[in-house]
Amino acid sequence: MAAEPAPQGTEASLERSAMRALTYKVGTFLTNTVAYSMTTGDMMQGLALSSALTAYSSVSYVLTDYFWDSAYPQMHAGDAPAEVLKESAERTTWKFMTYKVVNLPALLGISYYATGTASGALGLASGLSLFKAGWFYANTMIWDYYSPPPSKPVPSKPVLPLAGTVMQQAAK
Repeated sequence: MAAEPAPQGTEASLERSAMRALTYKVGTFLTNTVAYSMTTGDMMQGLALSSALTAYSSVSYVLTDYFWDSAYPQMHAGDAPAEVLKESAERTTWKFMTYKVVNLPALLGISYYATGTASGALGLASGLSLFKAGWFYANTMIWDYYSPPPSKPVPSKPVLPLAGTVMQQAAK
């Protein structure tokens, strides 16, 4: 009897990571623009601050997403939806934690510029981070569920015709 092949990971793709970043960044850009415009009292300044943060965090999103897809590929692509979502939730937690560590200095710096105080920056960055955490999970899990990365090809084991014949003869 042939053993089940070991689960294969999925292929990492910079293009796929960039598309995920695009959908995530549209939501965060709008959120940042509203928050920074209200904080500074100036729509143009809110747009400028949001643009600066979005530029920085877009690059870091693609790089952290690609890192995780390369180093720790998704193993349940094409499996039952419950398996895909369970794995996606676990991987997304680690992806988000990595992404947040990389982005926190920029978020705090821009929030400090917008509020002018350390406590204001901490409060604004915290509120934005909470909203973005929910959006990060939703965006990543939607991508994992509706558009999983292609699986790596599993090499097939050669079938030995003679072995099959011997097994049939032995069964008689």
